[in-house]
Amino acid sequence: MNPQRPNCLAGDYVKGCKVLRDTYSSLFESFASIFKTREELVPNREIQESLYSENKVQVGNSNQIKETKDSATKNAFAVLMQASRKNNVYESGKRTKRQDLAGPEISKKCKADTVENLPTNSELELRDETAGPNLDPTGDCLLGHKNNAQSTTTIKRQTVNRIDGKNVKGTTWEAWAQALHEIALNPERHEKTVLECSDSVVVLPDLYPKAKKHVLVVARLDGLDSLADVRKEHIPLLRHIHSVGEKWAASFLQEDPSMIFRLGYHSVPSLRQLHLHVISQDFDSQHMKNKKHWNSFTTKFFRDSVEVLEEVEKVGKVEIKDDKDILSVELRCHRCSSAHPNIPRLKSHIANCKAPFPSSLSWGRHLMSSPSREKLFGDNLKTD
Repeated sequence: MNPQRPNCLAGDYVKGCKVLRDTYSSLFESFASIFKTREELVPNREIQESLYSENKVQVGNSNQIKETKDSATKNAFAVLMQASRKNNVYESGKRTKRQDLAGPEISKKCKADTVENLPTNSELELRDETAGPNLDPTGDCLLGHKNNAQSTTTIKRQTVNRIDGKNVKGTTWEAWAQALHEIALNPERHEKTVLECSDSVVVLPDLYPKAKKHVLVVARLDGLDSLADVRKEHIPLLRHIHSVGEKWAASFLQEDPSMIFRLGYHSVPSLRQLHLHVISQDFDSQHMKNKKHWNSFTTKFFRDSVEVLEEVEKVGKVEIKDDKDILSVELRCHRCSSAHPNIPRLKSHIANCKAPFPSSLSWGRHLMSSPSREKLFGDNLKTD
C-alpha cells in the first residue's frame, strides 16, 4: 500500500486479496510437491496412507485432476506439521528412554557424580549461582582422571555432627563439593595434583588461584569437613596445618622476598574437608573475578589461622556466624579501605597502593613476610 513503491495497489482490496491468494497457493503447492516427491519427510507410514486415501480419486477428466491437486495442496502443510509434531514426540520418547536406562549420569547436573570428575578446589567454593555446577562448575574444574564406576557418590551427602554427645544434623554437601574430601582420603589417586602428603595433611595448588601464590593445606581426618566440626581434640592437627602453611609461605618468600602472605580459613566453605588457604596479598590473578572472590579473602569471612587456633584453645570450638551476606558488600582495598566500583578498577588500584595494612592485621601474627624484609624495615614494616 506504499504509494512510493512501483507496484502499489493504491487501496485496491480485491487485487490485494488476489495477490495474497496466489502467493499462498504457490507456497502450499511447493509444500505439496516436496511432500509427494520426498516421502521420507513424513516418518509415520500411517500419516502417508491417510493422506493418499483422502486424495485418491478416479481421474477421468481435467476437473478431477485439478480437484485432486487442490486437495493435496490444502492438506500438505497440515500433514507436514502433524508429522513434525509426532516426530518430536518420538524423539522425546527416545531421549526419555535413554535417560531411564542411563540413570542420573545423563543429566548435566549429575555428570559430576563420579568423584574422579569433581572440581579440585576453591574456584567452585565461591562460584556464582549463575555459573552452574560453573561449574563451569562447572565443567572446567574437572580432574584429569578416568571415570571409575566404583568411586561414584550420591548427588548429596549428609554429614552428622556430634555436639554434647548428641547427633546433630550437619551440612548437606553437593556432589561437586566432594573433591577435596576425595583427594584427602585417597591422595594416591591424585599424585599429579598433590604437592605434599603426610599422614595428617595434603597440600594442593589452588586450581584457580586468586593471587600469584595460592595453595591449600587440607586435613586428612575423615569427618572434619569445616571449621564447624573443629573441637579441642583437633588442636594438634590445627597447629600442624598452620606450621605446614608457614613452611610453604616461607618457600615462596625465598623465591620472591617482596611477597606478603596470610593464612586462614573460610568461615562457611562450600567444599567439604577442612582446608587452610595460604595466599599472597597481591591478589594478582586472572581468576579474581567478582565480589565473592575478593570479599572471601579480605573480610571477616576469612578467619586467620592463629585466631582460629586461639579460639579453639579457649572455648573448645569455633563460633560460626552466617557471614555469607558479607560476600556481597562493596569492593574495598584490603590496605587503605578505599571503595571501588568493579574488579578491574580495584585491581588497578591495589597494584599501586602502598598504604599500610589495617591495624587489625599484625605482622608475624596475621601477615607473614620474609626475614630479610623484617630485618630491613623493623618496626616500620607495617607501613610498607
